[in-house]
Amino acid sequence: MNTLANVQRRKILVRLLDHNPQDDTPVVVDDSEQDQDAIERLISMQHVHLSKLEEYGFIE
Repeated sequence: MNTLANVQRRKILVRLLDHNPQDDTPVVVDDSEQDQDAIERLISMQHVHLSKLEEYGFIE
């Protein structure tokens, strides 16, 4: 399945299993990341990975 072939999407699913996203806690960015890198990663997660996982029914 192409959706789970991407390591980033698999990591997102594991984190969702470990943490209840309904808590509405803020996203924490590692101190080692530069601000721009963190912003790009969050945008990618929202517009690419989460939408793909939703499209295939892994998340709502």
